[in-house]
Amino acid sequence: MTQLSADFQVARRYAEAFVNTLEASNRLDAGLEELKSVSAIYSSSKQFQRFLGSPEIATEDKSRVLGRVYAEACGGVHSDDASRCADVGTETRALLDLLLRWDRIDQLPAVYSQAVKVAELRRNIYRGTVTTAHPVSSAEVERLNQAVGKALGKKVILERQVNPSLLGGAQIAIGTNLLDGSVSSRLKELSRQLKEIKVA
Repeated sequence: MTQLSADFQVARRYAEAFVNTLEASNRLDAGLEELKSVSAIYSSSKQFQRFLGSPEIATEDKSRVLGRVYAEACGGVHSDDASRCADVGTETRALLDLLLRWDRIDQLPAVYSQAVKVAELRRNIYRGTVTTAHPVSSAEVERLNQAVGKALGKKVILERQVNPSLLGGAQIAIGTNLLDGSVSSRLKELSRQLKEIKVA
């Protein structure tokens, strides 16, 4: 097993456990938002990363500083409601303490990314891409979201990509699956939507 694969599995395990605890306490959205903020803070500062990763600094001190930095950053965004920035929730705090204790804090961004994916899968939400030869509008992408979601029986969120080499229409991929509206009767509605895309 490569190091990259091992790190992915570690991040996935932490993410699944985190989502489980958030669901049990009915705090899924709030917890993911907290972890997103902490991950962004961590990723934005190499100095902060070195501090949290240092073996010479006690875990308790790291945890305390991390909480203070989060509160300060959160307060800058929510200055009208300081109470919500006193600290992260119990579930998020427990996850961060685990990552610090087991010297896995460098996995924080990956854990957040995996937690979002786990939560979306449990909500039957699937992300994909729509690639067109020319840019398409947000309204057109939303129409495709609805059409693909209806065809697949899932909620779909498509991200736009542009590939000038395409001759026309669009390519839609969900995960590793490339969808083609011409090969399945389930995607007739999708085909109709693709034909109606107007080149910007």
